[in-house]
Amino acid sequence: MPNTPMLVLGLHKDPWHNTAAALIRDDGDGRGPRMVYVAEERLDRIKDSSAFPQQAVEACMRELGVDSIMQIDQVVLDYIRDGSDWRRDFFKRACREDVFLAQFSPERIHLANHHLLHACATFFSSG
Repeated sequence: MPNTPMLVLGLHKDPWHNTAAALIRDDGDGRGPRMVYVAEERLDRIKDSSAFPQQAVEACMRELGVDSIMQIDQVVLDYIRDGSDWRRDFFKRACREDVFLAQFSPERIHLANHHLLHACATFFSSG
C-alpha cells in the first residue's frame, strides 16, 4: 500500500507586502521532502504584492501534483500577534476571510514567528 503524502503549506499572507506560498510534500518513500515556493508578485505582476497569495498556492499545488486544497495536512502562518485568529494580523488589522483557510479546522492551522522561520529554513536546509 503506498504511503499517503504529508503536505504542509506555508503562507506569508495579507495584508503584508511580498505575500507568498511554500509547499512541502513528503511521500514517505525515503527520498525526502520536495519543496516549492513562489511569491504572489511573480504571478499577479504587482511589485511587493500584498494580495492574498491564492495564485501562489495554486502554482505550488500544480508543481507538486496536489489536486485539492483539502489534501493539505497543515497550514503554517506567520505574523499573527496573539495566536488565536488567522483573520487578524500582527497589528490586529483585518485579513481576508473569504479564502480557503476558512475551510480548515483550527487544529490544522499553526502560527509561527516569521523571522524564526527564516532561521529554521537556513539551518535545516544546510549540511
